Amino acid sequence: HTQHWNEEDHLFFLKIRKKAKSIPMLVSEIRKKFPDLTAEQIINHEAWYKMYLELREKQRKSVEIWRRKKEIEKCEKMKILKNNQNDNHKENSNNFGNGENNENSKSHHLNNDESRRLKSLPQMKLQEQNEKKEMIKKWKMEKEKMKQAEEEKLKNQIEGIRSWKEQKFLLRTIEIKEALDEYRNRKMEKKLTNNQNGKKNQEISRSPALVKSFR
Repeated sequence: HTQHWNEEDHLFFLKIRKKAKSIPMLVSEIRKKFPDLTAEQIINHEAWYKMYLELREKQRKSVEIWRRKKEIEKCEKMKILKNNQNDNHKENSNNFGNGENNENSKSHHLNNDESRRLKSLPQMKLQEQNEKKEMIKKWKMEKEKMKQAEEEKLKNQIEGIRSWKEQKFLLRTIEIKEALDEYRNRKMEKKLTNNQNGKKNQEISRSPALVKSFR
């Protein structure tokens, strides 16, 4: 369970994850040792690992509930079987000592009870197996549903990260463009100002009064 990361990278990720108090700190510490890993890869791995832990916990709880239920069912069946045996023993004790006919009747009754009990055991076992199969089937279906839901959640988280990065890049591009436009405007204003000053100086130098005074 390393999400295609090699064992060394993943073990270091787990080590730093226990110490890091925030995602930026986690990314920074991991990139110090593994600079080839991008921030996006580390963030995606963190999101995947969090989903993996949640799914594993849900599976553990599902198995625990299933085992508890089977244990209760087993205890109930044993209790019913024990009660039936006690009832048979009590009935046989009441009929004891009533003569040969009663003895034969008791023997016949016991044989019938034993026969019914022996016949019912395979049915109970088969029923228990069927219930177990049905429980496992439901558990697998629930597990698949949880897996699909978590995968969709992770996909949305990744899309959110991408969208945030795209927005940040777009804002940065707009800021650079505005700064560049402002620089060009200032440069153009400076150029126009210099041209106007040069034109005024040229007009002054060509003034007839100034030329006549020099003559």
